[in-house]
Amino acid sequence: MPDFRFVADFDTTGDQPQAVDRLRWSVPGLLATSGRPGRDKREQHSPTVEDVERWVHAAQAMGLKTIICFLECRKLAKWYGDLYEGGLLSRYRQCGFTVFHFQAEDYEPVPEDVRRKSFTAFVSAPKPVVLQDSGGADRTGAVARYIATRLEANASHA
Repeated sequence: MPDFRFVADFDTTGDQPQAVDRLRWSVPGLLATSGRPGRDKREQHSPTVEDVERWVHAAQAMGLKTIICFLECRKLAKWYGDLYEGGLLSRYRQCGFTVFHFQAEDYEPVPEDVRRKSFTAFVSAPKPVVLQDSGGADRTGAVARYIATRLEANASHA
């Protein structure tokens, strides 16, 4: 049965990259959460190709296989539309990730249908999975707790 708890940011040892954009394990080895590439609370700047590639490298180093993204389409277009043809999600697919996209408004509770779709995607997706929103906290945290709770409930009934 998964032991749901937030753990320390990605521990960097050896040649592994530094933790970026709040990329961290929620359920070690199974489920991670993250902010969007290039988000930096100290400086409001537009993300760069280097920001995205640094995030991709860190995600690959953690062994992540699937990204479930909650960013709104308008924000994906605003922040990443000019960086890659097809945008950020297309770049993720080019890098070999399985990608799901379920829009959830920033600073709003995650709708129940988005939680259910995310759980269904998680169950069917290659593992480990990362949940991604703008800051890597509110929407990702709510969905990570939902997924972990469902996994624990399913395991206890098995």
